[in-house]
Parts: sequence; structure tokens; C-alpha cells
Amino acid sequence: MEIGEKQGAGKSLGAEFDLEKGRAVWEVKVLGASGLQEFKVDAMSGQVVKVEEEHLRGRLTPRVARHSNSL
Repeated sequence: MEIGEKQGAGKSLGAEFDLEKGRAVWEVKVLGASGLQEFKVDAMSGQVVKVEEEHLRGRLTPRVARHSNSL
């Protein structure tokens, strides 16, 4: 959860373990000044592999992290 808080500059609301395309990831929700974001963190490397931002309409839109392979 620390990784999500640092990347999102906010407070973690929780984390959930998941498998996506055979990859073990932690999904960390972070509430910051820019709104709610969900960080997908590779469970093995600790690298952020994907970020989703929730907009006012409640829709999640993907944004790929700069230093990773997208899911």
C-alpha cells in the first residue's frame, strides 16, 4: 500500500490481491488531491504496472505507468 500512496500522493483506502493475465498484482486504491486512483502493483517486483483514475462521472480510464509493461 505504501507504493500506491507514494505514487498517488494520497491516503490508501485499501488493497486487493488479484491475478490479471497470469500476473499476480495488488490493486491499491488511493485518495489524493486529484481524486481516486487505483494502482496495479506487480506482486513480485513491487513495480506499478497500471494506474486507473476515477473521474467525476465515475468512469475508470486506464493510464499506463511509465516504466512498465502494461497488463
